Amino acid sequence: MAKKTTLDDLARMMKKGFDETASKKDMASGFKEVDEQFNVVDKRLNEVNERLDKIEKRVARMDAAIFVDHKRRIQKLEADVELLKDVAGIK
Repeated sequence: MAKKTTLDDLARMMKKGFDETASKKDMASGFKEVDEQFNVVDKRLNEVNERLDKIEKRVARMDAAIFVDHKRRIQKLEADVELLKDVAGIK
């Protein structure tokens, strides 16, 4: 036969359940720890972004320098081809 549950039994079960539930203080402490971790991650991401910005600027400068050099080389090659055409009598 099943045991009958009394009001006192229910009260003890409810108290036990509430005793095992995190308090507002525990939750605030947990959130504070999470916030601190987010701050660490945020700081690290800012550092990474700064490094990437520097890399992007360096790549842009290198790209511009390469473009100028290629443009100069192409113009020289075109001039050389024109000279060869003139010498060979080709137009």
